[in-house]
Amino acid sequence: MNKQLRSDFQKFLATSGYCTPPGRAACALRSARILQDWRKVDGDYVRLITRHEEENYFDVYGKPDDEREYKALCEFIESPTFNALNL
Repeated sequence: MNKQLRSDFQKFLATSGYCTPPGRAACALRSARILQDWRKVDGDYVRLITRHEEENYFDVYGKPDDEREYKALCEFIESPTFNALNL
């Protein structure tokens, strides 16, 4: 373990809350290693991986019986307001 990794580990261990298992030390070490990997790329690049959504709103919550309510929900879901709320 190098000095920077040890320092980061100690900071994460002292300042962050963790669930068990695997335990505070394991989580702190994982966080320190992630930070170390991040520093290797100098924070210049971030890789985002997206997956196509398999289901839609109505698959989850069901389609309303009232046609007007259904159309109103469709319009709201397609609106910029809804999309801004669900970044």
